[in-house]
Amino acid sequence: MRDRLVSLILAGLAAAALGGCGTEPQAAGSEAAAEAASAESSAGGMTMQHGSHGSTSGGQLLSEERFATALATVVGVNSEGAEITLDHEPLEGVDMGAMTMAFAVADDVDLGAVVPGNRVAIRVKQRRNYTYELVALCAAEDESVACLP
Repeated sequence: MRDRLVSLILAGLAAAALGGCGTEPQAAGSEAAAEAASAESSAGGMTMQHGSHGSTSGGQLLSEERFATALATVVGVNSEGAEITLDHEPLEGVDMGAMTMAFAVADDVDLGAVVPGNRVAIRVKQRRNYTYELVALCAAEDESVACLP
């Protein structure tokens, strides 16, 4: 009984020591680590689920910013124009599957004529800290991203 208790304590200490090293949890029963990996976060003016797209742990940064283009349908635009919610197709350049999410909007992107239901082409920047920003948007009347600058 005592040996089992010591083994459990040592296993718990080892798991705690590895918690900040950026490794994914391997042991079954590590529910707290699994929940943390799929928890919602709010960063850069948007809320997203990290479980299915390019997330990281341990404070690691990308070596450089990455960009992706896709088609999307506008779900909503906030009144200040600093955030847009899109139902977008996969963003291959940033390893993000199709989903609905809110994006921070770059200062030079004009959302004045954008309304929910518009079909648009988008260019998204993934910052080094794994946050996302909409950097270009145009009407996608022909269902292509060709309208993007």
